[in-house]
Amino acid sequence: MFFLHIHTTDPHLTYIYTTDPHLTYIYTTDPHLTYIYTTDTHLTYIYTTDPHLTYIYTTDTHLTYIHDTDTHLTYIYTTDPHLTYIYTTDPHLTYIHDTDPHLQKHSANRILMFFLHIHTTDPHLTYIHTTDPHLTYIYTTDPHLTYIYTTDPHLTYIYTTDPHLTYIYTTDPHLTDIHQALKKQNHESPALRHGTVGDPLKPAGSGLIVVN
Repeated sequence: MFFLHIHTTDPHLTYIYTTDPHLTYIYTTDPHLTYIYTTDTHLTYIYTTDPHLTYIYTTDTHLTYIHDTDTHLTYIYTTDPHLTYIYTTDPHLTYIHDTDPHLQKHSANRILMFFLHIHTTDPHLTYIHTTDPHLTYIYTTDPHLTYIYTTDPHLTYIYTTDPHLTYIYTTDPHLTDIHQALKKQNHESPALRHGTVGDPLKPAGSGLIVVN
């Protein structure tokens, strides 16, 4: 049976699973939801304020919006080729994995449009991995981020004030700027000094920055 809408305020729901090819909306304020799984080909919206959601998995080919203020979300996985928006204020998110070639995220100032934007102030995010061929912007003030990995051929900007970032790896031939708060105190770093990655005057080939 096909359905278009799931709306629940159930205080003990733990699992939503659907292979419905026409589902368009999932909305929940459930305080105990732990798992959302969908292979739905037309899902457009997932919204949750669930304080205990831990896992979102989707292979949905038309998902456009995930909005989450869940305080314990740990995993978002998507291969959706049309996902346009991921928003989360979750302070414990640990993993974002995305192979979506068309993910779009609009910045608050509306300058960045029609390309992937990852913006997070999550204090415990540890891993960002993307092979997205159109990623242009990564912004984070996360104090514990340890790893950024990208082979994106069009990445132009990485901004971070994270005092614990340990690893940036990129083979992106178009990276134009890496701006990070530790740059000044680490200006003698060979990787930074020689412009291996992130020198706005030199196109980046492949390389890494290790911030001590």
